[in-house]
Amino acid sequence: MSKFFAIIIFLLFSSVSRSQTVPDSSQIPDASIGELEQLISREDWVAVASKSLNYITKLRSDTSDLRAQLNFVFILASAAKTSQEEMSYDDLSKAVKNFVGKKVFLPVFTISTGKGPCFNFYCPGEDEYDVFSTATNQAGTYIFAFIYAKTGAKFDFIKNAGHHAYLKGTIESIKPNPNKSLALILRIYIKEASLQLID
Repeated sequence: MSKFFAIIIFLLFSSVSRSQTVPDSSQIPDASIGELEQLISREDWVAVASKSLNYITKLRSDTSDLRAQLNFVFILASAAKTSQEEMSYDDLSKAVKNFVGKKVFLPVFTISTGKGPCFNFYCPGEDEYDVFSTATNQAGTYIFAFIYAKTGAKFDFIKNAGHHAYLKGTIESIKPNPNKSLALILRIYIKEASLQLID
């Protein structure tokens, strides 16, 4: 398993994160979360999308961290399905449109200065979108999403390069690739974001 997928699983379903979602977390047994972890590690995106959406419907709160994490997992898994031609672009647009305005909790990535590839890193953005990231499959052969986030705060990427952080915020818009390419699927824009160091 790549470092990225090990980290995404650790963050998304850690006991610390789940403890912040009471009473919602009690509606999803730990065994079910463990199954979802395994599906993510195997990149079984059809099953990941199905299960994450099922869990989302069981959570009453739209603001819990667990719900925000599952939101992002579902969006990313849907993009992955499209990259594998398991979902059409039309169906993808319908699947993700209702997540605009919802909270998302992104996985832990390494901070980068942006001088190299930004595959599964957090890098400096441009203009008002001051954080940029690229979410890919394990092999880096498919780009599921370009992620643009605006935090409204100055983050020192040079000082914090090599450290790890996660990003939280609200979906401003989700734009499927108008060219319907299988190499790049979505552009995700996040507002009211915060980039939080964990080390």
